[in-house]
Amino acid sequence: MMKKIYYKLTCIILTLFSFIVFLNFNSINSKAATNVSYENSTLISSKAKIQVLHDSQATYSVWANHKQILIRYKFTNKSSKQVAPSDVWSKYFTATQKGHKLITGALAINGSISSSDENAINNSVTPVNQGDTVTAAAMYQINPGKGPVTVHVYNHKHGKQIGKFVINFQ
Repeated sequence: MMKKIYYKLTCIILTLFSFIVFLNFNSINSKAATNVSYENSTLISSKAKIQVLHDSQATYSVWANHKQILIRYKFTNKSSKQVAPSDVWSKYFTATQKGHKLITGALAINGSISSSDENAINNSVTPVNQGDTVTAAAMYQINPGKGPVTVHVYNHKHGKQIGKFVINFQ
């Protein structure tokens, strides 16, 4: 009889302990998720800061009848590890045109891109040390006849859009 009581009491204590650990884990994750903000063209998370530079431009592409849009941004690594800016960008930013999600572009091979833009594109895939800031770029394939591009900023932990901006081009 005492063994049954001891067994039940042990099960209850373990269940309560597991529940408390679960609540604390969810609380920590929830706080980390709400730590993402987007204001004044700047995304700030616990791992990075991305400031969008609104000098985006359409450029020629390696694909016939398509162009690419180049979106430059300043990236600061706030994490304790090296991280590539494009990994953070793709986690929070998506681009659409007429409601269709755009795919990532590629460098034009016809030489129509400036060396500073080429450096920004290269910086986007090069790991950045903690505390360092670089100018990077994201490129998306666009259809010039389909109107402006909307870039959406998401906090995926909550599944919410936290900002957006529109890029008009000629």
